Amino acid sequence: MNKERIVRKLDKVLDRLGMNTVIWSDTIQCFREKLEILSETNNYSKLLNNLFASNDLNEFNSYVFEVQFAYDFQSNNQTLTYEIATLSHNNSRVDYCYKFNDLTIYIELKLVQQRNEISKSKEVQLAMKSSYQIMLHGNEEFAENIRLQNHILLKCQKEDGTPIKFSKPINNMLNFIAVNVSELHLDMIDEYDCRLTMYGDCSVPPLYRRGVFGMWQDISVTSSNQERIFFEKFRYFRETIHGLLFVRYVRHSGIMSRMFIDRKLEYLLILNRNLLSEKTCSMISEQLGSFLRKWSSFNT
Repeated sequence: MNKERIVRKLDKVLDRLGMNTVIWSDTIQCFREKLEILSETNNYSKLLNNLFASNDLNEFNSYVFEVQFAYDFQSNNQTLTYEIATLSHNNSRVDYCYKFNDLTIYIELKLVQQRNEISKSKEVQLAMKSSYQIMLHGNEEFAENIRLQNHILLKCQKEDGTPIKFSKPINNMLNFIAVNVSELHLDMIDEYDCRLTMYGDCSVPPLYRRGVFGMWQDISVTSSNQERIFFEKFRYFRETIHGLLFVRYVRHSGIMSRMFIDRKLEYLLILNRNLLSEKTCSMISEQLGSFLRKWSSFNT
């Protein structure tokens, strides 16, 4: 896809979604340059076409996340393959395939957006004044973590437990989910929230515990019935998914309301040590950490 066509198609979709392409021309240009880099290979033609065909903001933002994720790899000479079928019995596809050394990593992306009631509260307050104030209490923070777990779980299985997207681990084929959590916990999600999601209360200091049972957490003889129920709920996930890439937007990067073009991404990798050896964990961490921007504690 040539540059002129990218300019025309991007402006068209942004106009359709209500963005002033004149006022935000500098931001648009930065994002357009990312699209041009992806268009230089044949790997992302379908992704770009999906982006340009978006009819609503949520759909558009999801494809923008896929673009930014691909750009962070491609701009560092790390090749991704777009949309790969890994299950023979259904048509669901994994977003990306990444290969290095002797490993093949399948990566499915998910953009978790803010709860509607929070978005509406912000909009009402901002319409009345130039700021807003919202607080989450302990029970709400717990609910936010459970909501995140459910979003992640639905990326590898349906509500009835039917597997989707990923096949069971075979040899050196690994399954990852990259989840964009930028808007969670009032845009202030931190590393402890992510570790709670995956390994539960035992993985964080007492101050940050919320009564959460982690998706990769083990049970013991002293575990409660409720913990055993969660353990069974996450069984397929625990036996199938090797890694989670938690992703968020770098604060103050390319901000334009809720249209996420040209936001920079930073990453927090958490690995499933039930499935991976220490050697493999170290190799994956070193490889991805060599070119993906690390999640900064100064973002919140």
